[in-house]
Amino acid sequence: YAISLEERVAERTAELQRQKERIEAILHSVADGVVVTDRAGNLVRANPAAERLLSSARAEGTDLAAFIRDLALGLLPSAAQSTVVIAGRTYQARAAPVRGEAEGDLGAVVVLRDVTYFKELDQLKSEFVSNVSHELRTPLANLKLYLTLLEKGRPERRATHLQVLNQEVRRLETLIEDILDLSRLETRGTHAERIPLQMDEVVRQVVRSLAPQAAVRNVHLSFEANPVPPVKANRDQIIQLVTNLVANAINYTEAGGKVILTLRVIAREGKPWVALAVKDTGVGIAPSELPHIFDRFYRGERQRHMAPGTGLGLAIVKEILDLHQGWIDVKSHPGMGSTFTVGLPALDATSGEEGPSP
Repeated sequence: YAISLEERVAERTAELQRQKERIEAILHSVADGVVVTDRAGNLVRANPAAERLLSSARAEGTDLAAFIRDLALGLLPSAAQSTVVIAGRTYQARAAPVRGEAEGDLGAVVVLRDVTYFKELDQLKSEFVSNVSHELRTPLANLKLYLTLLEKGRPERRATHLQVLNQEVRRLETLIEDILDLSRLETRGTHAERIPLQMDEVVRQVVRSLAPQAAVRNVHLSFEANPVPPVKANRDQIIQLVTNLVANAINYTEAGGKVILTLRVIAREGKPWVALAVKDTGVGIAPSELPHIFDRFYRGERQRHMAPGTGLGLAIVKEILDLHQGWIDVKSHPGMGSTFTVGLPALDATSGEEGPSP
């Protein structure tokens, strides 16, 4: 009997050891920081992720252990106070009591999760809503004003009021279409059909469609095509990309200026790219504004006064290029014009696949 009891005890001890090792393995593999506290809120156990956070917090002079204690003891009343910033990243902390069947509360388990990405998304959402509200407010105010003038103003001014109303309606329409374009690119852009595409045909189509706009502004629009391989892309998206770049160049080039498009193959990082350069002799972009030109709703000081726009055109260009693993370079000097160069991966002529990655 004694031998059998010893065997059972040994088996039970081995089983407990295996369970402990499994729990240890789980805790070590969890990316979140996990801390166990006692009834007084003192730290009694931390997984490697939590130990790294505690070490980083100490290096910054942040008392993370005190924060965890207060959270475990229920001393932080609001959800906003259950976040902490460590090494520039935001962590959300959640505590749950550990209860025994007889002993009651034995302490708490605190989990620290990195929510930096979600915080950034919330910030972007807030900025987007704020920007859209601001951009909608001006044309809506003008519509309200001119509708009042149309109703109560002098009859001989009605034609002018109607013209302004039409302009503001078109401005609103453009803004809404650009917002919808961005939304479609973000939600369905990666699933859009991609086919082998001849870039010279696309560019010629865009040049033909924008030639009347250039003529009205007395801007010389030309296209220099060199033999290039096809690219694998969504035709509608690439047409939109080229249209946005060329339309911008026309809008911000003064009468008598030039917009020159050049298509060629270049090597970059050991990979062939089909590169389209859109060069203009327009107003140029100030160096302080260059880092922001792809931000949504951003418009430079001079550009804002030269032509109507939504500030979304280049953001759409960047989004399309990201979807196609492309790139864009900008060179510009105030008063000397700008050159926007976009690159798309060239298709291998024999296999029909994109060229090898570097």
